[in-house]
Amino acid sequence: MCGASAIGAMGAAVRARDEEQAVPVALVTLCGTLAIAVLPALWHPLGLSNVQFGHWVGAGVHDVGQVVATAQIAGTAALAVAVVVKLTGVLMLAPMVAITAAVERRRAVEVEARARRSCRSSSPGSSPPCC
Repeated sequence: MCGASAIGAMGAAVRARDEEQAVPVALVTLCGTLAIAVLPALWHPLGLSNVQFGHWVGAGVHDVGQVVATAQIAGTAALAVAVVVKLTGVLMLAPMVAITAAVERRRAVEVEARARRSCRSSSPGSSPPCC
């Protein structure tokens, strides 16, 4: 979808710890930076047209800036296609984050309700730590 932005947004939706997001962000950034050099080198050997190259870059490179840097080498047609493909994915980020956040919120409410029921059903003489 959108690389580091997607990791950050989804991380917030699922309440991920910062340390759970650091390595994925680093890897997305590293791979995208490598793509700026590697993908153009493969463009002609793979026999891709400018438009096909744009589709490949837009779908395969995670960050918008890296998509622009990679696709512009193949010309304006490749750049235009790559940006449209990438921004289409970016547009899907907001609904995905909203859906994920709603599911996570519902899951947290269900876990809390189960814990309350468990506390109420414990024996009268005992005092469970959750009550």
